[in-house]
Amino acid sequence: MPDLASCTDEELQSVLPGVSRLSAEASDSKKPCPAVSWTALMAYERAMRKQVDLGVIPGFCSLVLWGGSLLHAEAYGLADLESKLPMRSDSLVRMYCMGKSVVAAAFMILVERGRCSLEDQVAKF
Repeated sequence: MPDLASCTDEELQSVLPGVSRLSAEASDSKKPCPAVSWTALMAYERAMRKQVDLGVIPGFCSLVLWGGSLLHAEAYGLADLESKLPMRSDSLVRMYCMGKSVVAAAFMILVERGRCSLEDQVAKF
């Protein structure tokens, strides 16, 4: 798996089919879409970097996709504390019980979009 921040367009397509990079013009504007607050994204990154610097977490990765475009990919800190291996956007990490939260958030997005209902039976899917 390539490092998303530095991979070629072909490598990006192999990992995230249908996703393209923003044009230089769009990425220079720092306002590629109304749903992304660059100020909030940068504040999030500063807060996460501070957590790494304080030793609260070893490292983090963040990825923002919008309308089929890769807006942002960042990796910071360490993927492995013992070997001092740096975090990369393609680093594999254990999520432990976080999968349930991710699925719940994704499901609520579908509910908000009217694609399903909270009353739907699981067997429907």
